Amino acid sequence: MQKTFPHESGLPILADLDLPAGAITIGPADGPTIEVSLEPLGRDRQRAAEAIERATVDFDGHKLIVHVPGRFLREAQLLLKLALPPSSELEVRTASADVRIAIDMARLDVRTASGDIIGRN
Repeated sequence: MQKTFPHESGLPILADLDLPAGAITIGPADGPTIEVSLEPLGRDRQRAAEAIERATVDFDGHKLIVHVPGRFLREAQLLLKLALPPSSELEVRTASADVRIAIDMARLDVRTASGDIIGRN
């Protein structure tokens, strides 16, 4: 699943992410857009495809919400890629996912049971 949202102002946003398992990568937006991509990761592609189908992605101009339900899809691992404006705020909830951030963030709140958080040098 890929979604692109127009974001003409280019101002920072709040990204609220909920991904049970897999990996999250966050990079800079290329132009006045917000980009979201969900891809299967891991061995169980069928469960991953089901998780992508059930995912919700919404953007209201200020807040991006990406929610992947995990209660019944525990083995599903996904790769969530985001392209955001610099100085955005990020809230992440995950059970088991690595988070890689390649842009400057104004605020970062990550809650994970198991996973690495890697920022740029």
